[in-house]
Amino acid sequence: MIFFIEIVEKPNYNKENQQIIGYLFQERRSPSVKLNADIIFDKLKEQYPAEMYGIKETALALSRPEFHMDDDTRFLAGHLYLATAEHLPSRPYLEKGAVLICIGEPVRMKYYTDRITLILIRARKDFFTVYHSVQKIYDYYEQWNEELFQVFQQDADIQRITELSASYMGHSVWVLDSSFHIVSVGYKNNSGHIRSLGDAGDSLAPADLAEFLNYGEMSTDIHDPLLLNIGGNQSLAVNLFDRSGQYAGCFFMPEDGQPFLPGDTALAAYLGTLLEKSLARNPSFFSSEQNTIRQILREIIEERPIRPIHKSILQAIQMKTRYVCVSAHIVSRYSQIPVNYICSLFEKNFPGSAAFSHNQSVAAFIDLKTLYDKDGKYQDNLNARLDPMLATLKLYAGISNDFSNLYDARMHYLQAEIAVENGQLTMGTSSRFYFSSFVLMEMITNSTGGMPVEMFYSNGLKNLFRHDAHSPVSYFDTLKVFLEENMNYTSTAETLYIHRSTLVDRINRIEKELGIDLKDYNERLHLQIIIKALELREILKNTGK
Repeated sequence: MIFFIEIVEKPNYNKENQQIIGYLFQERRSPSVKLNADIIFDKLKEQYPAEMYGIKETALALSRPEFHMDDDTRFLAGHLYLATAEHLPSRPYLEKGAVLICIGEPVRMKYYTDRITLILIRARKDFFTVYHSVQKIYDYYEQWNEELFQVFQQDADIQRITELSASYMGHSVWVLDSSFHIVSVGYKNNSGHIRSLGDAGDSLAPADLAEFLNYGEMSTDIHDPLLLNIGGNQSLAVNLFDRSGQYAGCFFMPEDGQPFLPGDTALAAYLGTLLEKSLARNPSFFSSEQNTIRQILREIIEERPIRPIHKSILQAIQMKTRYVCVSAHIVSRYSQIPVNYICSLFEKNFPGSAAFSHNQSVAAFIDLKTLYDKDGKYQDNLNARLDPMLATLKLYAGISNDFSNLYDARMHYLQAEIAVENGQLTMGTSSRFYFSSFVLMEMITNSTGGMPVEMFYSNGLKNLFRHDAHSPVSYFDTLKVFLEENMNYTSTAETLYIHRSTLVDRINRIEKELGIDLKDYNERLHLQIIIKALELREILKNTGK
């Protein structure tokens, strides 16, 4: 059977519709097809100079046509009638929802069009030829329905449903999950005009996703079919929902040189309902969170108890490779890019990796085995794959140190988070930050415990600052460069553009002010920590943090 769901401004899932769709899964044979006036008219006008008038009902409630009998004056809702103009009654009883196919123009045409749907064939055509044409329309969709029914009797395979639907609807069909990962593709016959939007197993390209999301009405809570522009083609799109009403994905059909017809909307709505039923039978097709490794990693970084079966899996995969954790943050909080989509791109670009959403960002554990170069380094290859993603999707990313024990996933996730947080403060226009670059900064931040850095000044350092307040020569700046140059007098003098003997004299005076010997490692370390803490404070001040 084909019983198409009703297209209204808001979704209508009444008991009748639920029962209708349910037949497809409970009956041993498919019941008779039901269509609407749009679908019938779309097919009829391919053969006849047909016109459609009157009140148009989109509910798919019309069974095969009935002959209008001369002694019958009733035209009832949900019925499809066929008649010639000269046999129509002069005083008919017309119910809204009835559809009349009339050969020849009725005398009281306005009376009909004000109350029912009228499909008019003005040219003189043989009555039984037209009747046969309408029956063939029903036969066409009956065949589609029968083939779909057989698929559901077996395994409700989404790919097979997609292929069948593309063939009968005359438009290629892409089915996406909630991560905009392509679950299945059905190509129409002789399709060659549309550029490739990807195959099953791919993710929708970022440029196509951007077009998709630019349509604000394509909200994930909309149930009605929508016309969008995807991949340079006008496309008919329908959201899909699971049994709990949660967004599960969508499908779309590009025009591909064949403009959509009014009846295509009802067909798309029906296909959406069918795919939702397939989802209920095969939830793994659409599940972006069923991957066991993702679940294990999520449990670890959230410090939740690891299930015994997951511990066994961890033991089996330990020490097989090395990983880094990448924490990717969306630049703008107003971005429309779904986090799950970003996760799918990470897994596509880095085979063997696992990525999932966490705290409105992406936690990606990258398998490094394909990224090592001949020198045993991975950073250049990692950057080459990562940077285009960050630029296209407008992301900031922090990268942890590499590791092999997945039980350490939380520690390295925190490293990546620290890297992206500090990196955004200090690295200007860069979008990629390694934890190794911020180790000292983080240690200093933690060591001060949030106390003002002045609390850790020695009396000698205070003397140095008092000197600088009343002198054009900054002893503190000299000391800073001297320590950065590992107490090398020659390179320090060159950096400061002063004579070496001048520097030697200045360092002697600095040591007297400080009351220390700079050769003392502990004293020198204390000063270096203070210098770094002051640098960090200045960075935070300049960024408004």
